[in-house]
Amino acid sequence: MVEYSYFFWDKFFSKIEIENLNKLYSLHNDDNFADSGAFTAQKKLKKVSSVKGVEWQYCKKLLGSIDDEVKVTNRVNHGYHLDENFSHKKVLFNTYLQEDSYDWHQDGSNSKDFDLKFTVVINSSMEDYEGGNLQVFQQGKAETIREFNQLGSVVMFKSDIPHRVTPVTKGRRNSIVYWKEGPRFI
Repeated sequence: MVEYSYFFWDKFFSKIEIENLNKLYSLHNDDNFADSGAFTAQKKLKKVSSVKGVEWQYCKKLLGSIDDEVKVTNRVNHGYHLDENFSHKKVLFNTYLQEDSYDWHQDGSNSKDFDLKFTVVINSSMEDYEGGNLQVFQQGKAETIREFNQLGSVVMFKSDIPHRVTPVTKGRRNSIVYWKEGPRFI
C-alpha cells in the first residue's frame, strides 16, 4: 500500500469560483509586496513570471470552505495546533509561463514563534498548459501529483516535504498558494 504525503480535492472549486478568485489579485494586489523566492548558495530556485500577494482578509470569503477542509484533514490525520489565518497574511497568486519552474525546496519560517505546518496549492489555470507538474519527494523518488492538473483542484501537504514545479513547456500555469501556521515544533 502506498501512503501519500499529500491530500487532494479534485475540482474543489468551480470555474466561476476560480474566476472570482483570480479577480482578487486585480482588485487587492499589494503593490508593495515583493516575493523573494527561494535560493541556495549556487542558484535561484524560483523562476516564475509573476507573483502577486493579496491579504487573507480579501480571500477569506472565497477560500473559507477549503480552509475548513484543511483544518478537518489536519485534525483527523496530524492533530497539529493550527493558528487562524491573520488578515494581513499573504495569499500568493503565481503565474508560470513557458520554461518557468520552481526547483526542489521546502517551505518554512524564520520566525522563532511559529512554523509553517501545511502548504495549500490551488490550480487556478483558466487555460490548458503542459509541463508545470507539481511534484513531492516521497519514498525516495519524485511523485507527480496528477490530481492537481485540473482547474479548481487543491493539494495540501506538510510544508517541510520537498516539492517542486517542473518547467512549463506550453501555455500558462496559474496557482494560488497559502500556508497554515502553528506553534513551533519543539
